[in-house]
Amino acid sequence: MTTAGWSKMKQKPHVLISKSRDGNLVAYTSKFLRLGVIRGSRKAKFKDKEKRGAGALRDMIQTIKNGDCIFMTPDGPRGPRMRMGEGPLRLAKLSGAPLLAYGLSTSNKVLFNSWDRFMLPLPFGRGKIVFAGPLSVPADASETQIEQLRGHFENMLNMATQAADKSVGNTPILPAEARASKQTSRRQVS
Repeated sequence: MTTAGWSKMKQKPHVLISKSRDGNLVAYTSKFLRLGVIRGSRKAKFKDKEKRGAGALRDMIQTIKNGDCIFMTPDGPRGPRMRMGEGPLRLAKLSGAPLLAYGLSTSNKVLFNSWDRFMLPLPFGRGKIVFAGPLSVPADASETQIEQLRGHFENMLNMATQAADKSVGNTPILPAEARASKQTSRRQVS
């Protein structure tokens, strides 16, 4: 359903997918849907830097420079659910491209009992896509500004997703409890 909102756009969407075994299925499905695929894992333990997140970041920046766009799952492959990491903001800062929140839902679906409550849309339902934004990240944004923008964009994305849920008659899925940030954890230990 993610591609439905981009079907009439000139940009080709590229999807960031982890290098995990689970990511192989997502990559295959994405290619079948004629999406571009960029593979990379931030916490991968590969010796080759091209297989880690830095190589994927370079590929994403080049994709944006070529006039296309990137789809990212902002809560990553491990969550917590609907809690956004800094990756999309760092990409926006480096590339100069704005962020656009993209919430979606469908009335006929299967919700998996997984950490992220993965939704599998089924045929013959009503679907809704809600866009929010754009949000720009200044090239000179400080760590504090990035964290503030991260929280703001996370709220935009969650509100778009909840609005999509409500519009098709679903009870919105709420975000998981936020984890303490690394900086907060360090301050508490010191």
